Amino acid sequence: PPVAPIASPTTAPAPEAAVAAAFSLGVDTFSAAVVGLGGQVLGLKRMDRPRTHSTVEQVVDDLADMLDALTAGGPDLDRLAGVGVAVAGVVRSRDGLVETAPNLGWTGVPLGSRLAERLDLDVPIMVANEADVGVLAEHRRGAAVGGSTASRKARVERSRQRAQGLKSGAAAHDHDHDHDHDHDDDHSEL
Repeated sequence: PPVAPIASPTTAPAPEAAVAAAFSLGVDTFSAAVVGLGGQVLGLKRMDRPRTHSTVEQVVDDLADMLDALTAGGPDLDRLAGVGVAVAGVVRSRDGLVETAPNLGWTGVPLGSRLAERLDLDVPIMVANEADVGVLAEHRRGAAVGGSTASRKARVERSRQRAQGLKSGAAAHDHDHDHDHDHDDDHSEL
């Protein structure tokens, strides 16, 4: 097995030296985090999203407000190295175009460029499908870390299948209640 490097107090990274902003556009909630070097979460915020609150302008404003709240008195935006956005939908990652996001009612939305305009920061902004981002996270820090290549792949595949099952179940459940305006499902954990 690989041997972990021994940490030295003189080479330990300062988490605030460089940070990234991470957003997740869920079914009923939006989440935002500021993450420092080494993956340390320096701030986390979640907000409920009414189903009628889904225009790209509203969403981009919400994300910008969440980032402002997370960095007020906290990590300096001058140290921001990049922004990542996970979207439940089909995303063209090269330019952040959300081809379709059923939970938001979006088709052909240039989320990456709209968010870049609104944030007015000189950093890369990556928009990607939430399942793809989840697999990458499992590979870097989660179920796929350690063990043989085959066992890592098996753990990631099980995680992917669980996520797909949850998303499929939520989509079917939402479809069953499309005409039930008094029903308020909580899918914040999906």
